[in-house]
Amino acid sequence: MGHNESKKPKKNFRGNRSGSNSNQNKNRSGGKPRKKSFSKNRRPKKLTPSRIILKYQNYLEQYLTARKKFHDVHGHKNEQQVGKAERLYTQALKALRDFENNLEDWQRDVLKEYINAYPEDRQYTTEHNLEPVGEQVSFVGEFEDPHLLPVQKSQDWASDTEESQGSMADYYAYKGITPPSPSDTETKQ
Repeated sequence: MGHNESKKPKKNFRGNRSGSNSNQNKNRSGGKPRKKSFSKNRRPKKLTPSRIILKYQNYLEQYLTARKKFHDVHGHKNEQQVGKAERLYTQALKALRDFENNLEDWQRDVLKEYINAYPEDRQYTTEHNLEPVGEQVSFVGEFEDPHLLPVQKSQDWASDTEESQGSMADYYAYKGITPPSPSDTETKQ
C-alpha cells in the first residue's frame, strides 16, 4: 500500500449542505420560503430615562479612557502613537457632545437631573458667610504680577544700572561666603 492509498475521506463538520436542510427555509403550510423578520433586539429602542443615563455613562467612560490614554502618551517621541491617541480623544469627546446636543428637551432634563443629583458643597462658604459666586475676572488689560513680593513691587528698578554679570568669586565676595574647595564640588557631582 502506498502513502496516497491510505487516505480516508474527510468528514464535513459543517453539516450536510446537499439539500436536506432546505426544508428549514420553507413555511410549514406551503412551499414558500419564510420571510426574514428583523430581530427585536436590532431595532432602535426608545430612549427611556434609564437608557439615557446608561448611554451617557457609556459615552463618558469612553471619553475618560481616551483622555487618560492621550495624556499618558502626550509628549512621547512616537508621533503616530500620540496622533492616534489624540484622534481617539477628540472622537470620544465629539461623540459625548453630539449625544448631549441631540437629546430632546425632556431627555436633557433627565440627564441634567442625573448629573446634578447631588447638592453642591457649600460648607466653606456658609461657615465664612461668603457668596457662592466667585469674583468676575477680566481677561482683557494689564495685570499685576501675582508672583512678586511686596518688597519687589515697591522698588523702582528703572534706575538700576548695575549689570548682573560676574564670576563666582565675585559672588562669594559679595555675599561674604568662603568658596567651597575643589574636592567638595567633585564629591557632589
